[in-house]
Amino acid sequence: MDSTLYELFYALEDKHWWFQGRKELVLNLLRRYQPCNNPRILDVGCGTGGMLAGYEQHGKALGIDTAEEAAHFCHLRGLGMMVGSGTELPFADESMDVVSALDVIEHVEDDRGILAEMRRVCRKDGVLLLTVPAFQFLWSSHDVLNHHKRRYVRQGIADLLGGAGFKPLKLSYYNTFLLPAAVVRKYLLRARNHGTESHLERVPGPVNGLFRRILSLEGPVLARGDFPVGASIICAARRLG
Repeated sequence: MDSTLYELFYALEDKHWWFQGRKELVLNLLRRYQPCNNPRILDVGCGTGGMLAGYEQHGKALGIDTAEEAAHFCHLRGLGMMVGSGTELPFADESMDVVSALDVIEHVEDDRGILAEMRRVCRKDGVLLLTVPAFQFLWSSHDVLNHHKRRYVRQGIADLLGGAGFKPLKLSYYNTFLLPAAVVRKYLLRARNHGTESHLERVPGPVNGLFRRILSLEGPVLARGDFPVGASIICAARRLG
């Protein structure tokens, strides 16, 4: 990820509709599939620590990220994290109850390899929490600025998980209700040649509140079923064997 984005993410994470909406949906999955009381939770690619604070309400949370900038902002929050690579995790086999990678594996050349490494440190019957951006046709300047390698479809994630030794418990698209707006915005930016813009800029308060409310409405739907399309994919999976 571009180093200049860490400061932006730190400024936005606690109030931006997308970060907060994703956080709520992921914590819903954690509550639903939490494998034990007070689980050991590892957040791979923790960034500036926005999710770690939420995880700490449910267990013993630790973050890891490759960037020194991430360490700086996590320490400002008073959160436990270490600098290191998700592809070579400095933890013993089966030492974590929950492993999380939120919008991380799309940054990695070897996405199969990082999933295999996360499986190694996840205990048998432990849980993986995963989010990724969806659909290559939504590729934009935001993906370039964030150093993404790819976007995904649901079946592709299912295949990756199966190959890495995980069984999906919940695998769905999300950010569905706002997908039409996202498509229009991306194509308008392309037409205007805004090739270096992130889509996570500051949003006026009323609009931010509206989008936050719209995304929160997806939680009850995901509790009962799956979305057939969406701008992102969310998953909880059980480690096998």
